[in-house]
Amino acid sequence: MISVPRGARESLLIKASFVGAFAEAMFLPVYAIFTERVGGSVADAGLGFALLSFANGLFVLIVGSTEWFSRHVKAMVFWGFLISALGDATLLVVGNRYQLFGVQLIVGVALGMMNPAWDSLYSSGGNEDDAAGRWSFWTGGVQIASGLAALAGGLIVAVLGFSALFLAMSGLDLLAAYYSFQVWFSPQQARPREERLPTTIEKLARPFTD
Repeated sequence: MISVPRGARESLLIKASFVGAFAEAMFLPVYAIFTERVGGSVADAGLGFALLSFANGLFVLIVGSTEWFSRHVKAMVFWGFLISALGDATLLVVGNRYQLFGVQLIVGVALGMMNPAWDSLYSSGGNEDDAAGRWSFWTGGVQIASGLAALAGGLIVAVLGFSALFLAMSGLDLLAAYYSFQVWFSPQQARPREERLPTTIEKLARPFTD
């Protein structure tokens, strides 16, 4: 049986993640083509993706491990999606490879903000008994969303061009930011309590205390 999200906050987190993953994956099949269109090469496409990954990883290692980050995970998810939307919109005015590199750095930082913060929030909503099912639901959903997004991204560029693609990506990330904003200001969700088994001494003492 598929383990579907339980609770309003978890549902919002899932919606934000699926929508954000869809937006990100739309660009993947045509990224190298766009890089060449703005004067770059295949090597520049690889460099741009490397810069995104470096920015993502460094932000997570330097900022994500701090106590300040842990106290502001809800805000980090929201700002991460919002900055991603800004990066997507900025692609509309990119005219050379160096500007593209700058956008990749911005998006990398945004991913570094949202991903570990999102993981922290999603993990806090369950327990060990349902963890595998919950994470399987998320993983499978993200993969399906990414596959559909790659197909949609290629079709949009083929029919309408890159500008329409970037507007769609930005709009989707804004929608993910909206869901995240609701999570940010949602009531604190209590972590499910795990039943504690009685100790041997408590078992032995039970006939005298009942």
